[in-house]
Amino acid sequence: GGAMPPIQEKVGVGVYFAASANEPGTLIVKSIIKGSPAFKSNQISVGDTVLSVDGTSVAGKNLAGLADLLLGKQGTRVKLTFKSASVGGKYDVELDRGLNQ
Repeated sequence: GGAMPPIQEKVGVGVYFAASANEPGTLIVKSIIKGSPAFKSNQISVGDTVLSVDGTSVAGKNLAGLADLLLGKQGTRVKLTFKSASVGGKYDVELDRGLNQ
């Protein structure tokens, strides 16, 4: 097999996810890094469920499966769909990947 690319080439949007204790097979927002694209968007809340990344459902995926979809080159755009924990509705967020912007 080919060598894996260096991990630092792939960046996310500043959200840490965790498996939901209440709903098996779903991934929820565990924390948001201050100053990150996700933080600056002011739309994402801890406890919200991630539903899809760029239109690809993450239902039943583990954290590694989510990372495969979510991580990418610095500055590239990604669209996330969440279910709000507080309101219950769905919402989309478009973010540029990268942590040092």
